[in-house]
Amino acid sequence: MTRPCSHARALVAKVSLRLIARHLKQSGTSPKPRAQRFGHASSVLFHAALSLLLMASTTPGAAGGQSDMPAYKPPYPQPAHRPQAQHAAPPAGVSYRDAGGFTAAGANFGSSAYEPTSGPTIWSGLHVGLHGGYAFGKTDAGDPRLAAVDTNGAFGGAHIGRNWQLGGLVFGFEVDGSGSLAKGSARFATGFDLATARDWTASARARAGITFGSILLYGTAGGAAAGHSMTASDTATSWRGPEVHLGMVYGGGLEWQFARNISLRGEVLRYDFSDRVMTIGGMQSRTRLDDTVIRGGVSFRFN
Repeated sequence: MTRPCSHARALVAKVSLRLIARHLKQSGTSPKPRAQRFGHASSVLFHAALSLLLMASTTPGAAGGQSDMPAYKPPYPQPAHRPQAQHAAPPAGVSYRDAGGFTAAGANFGSSAYEPTSGPTIWSGLHVGLHGGYAFGKTDAGDPRLAAVDTNGAFGGAHIGRNWQLGGLVFGFEVDGSGSLAKGSARFATGFDLATARDWTASARARAGITFGSILLYGTAGGAAAGHSMTASDTATSWRGPEVHLGMVYGGGLEWQFARNISLRGEVLRYDFSDRVMTIGGMQSRTRLDDTVIRGGVSFRFN
């Protein structure tokens, strides 16, 4: 309703109240017949109901009408609505675990706290593993009548080591041992036959490298030993026996930690062994060995 309608209703209500007062005054001044008193009472009740109806229609919130009173305004500014904080979805490839152990990737979990299950690769700690490869070797009997004999073959073994990590740098040591199937032989025009074989190799090496996430690029060097057997014979003499050669080993490799406690490696190593004096037919000669090996392996880590 508009403001003029409200004023009209108020005016009619006032008139009704005055008529009620007039009827009440007339009914109390002198006694009247019963029918006349009933008419006055009916008129009073009608005007009273009309007044209440008109007054109710002018109050705020009445059906179909509007209040003449100004809208309520709070005395101080109301705080802005703050939506519930939501955690951003994790990046691709990173999963989150809640307190109950539930894990999901790429989900929005609301306001709960989560911890990432993936982190930087840890190279520190003890590791053990297996390796295998192929050796390309030379055996030089040290006799001017004989050329060096190729001594090639497969090998396999085990290794154990310990690493320490300092940021992106890794330092450590490793000990390994391998059984070898490398062998070779030659027959010379002088009538001299030579057969040679690597029986085993072992080494103790230092390692140092730099990490690129889950990749470790490293160099290694240390001492080595090899068990070597050789048979030499000519028309007059024959010699057969095992020898142990000491020397050094150096090389490098690349290791990939594809799981939390498992890594794969590939490396190239060079073995240089010192001369070993042997006597064939009353003549002394210096036997020399050298090997280049390519090998791969798997390591299990305890960190």
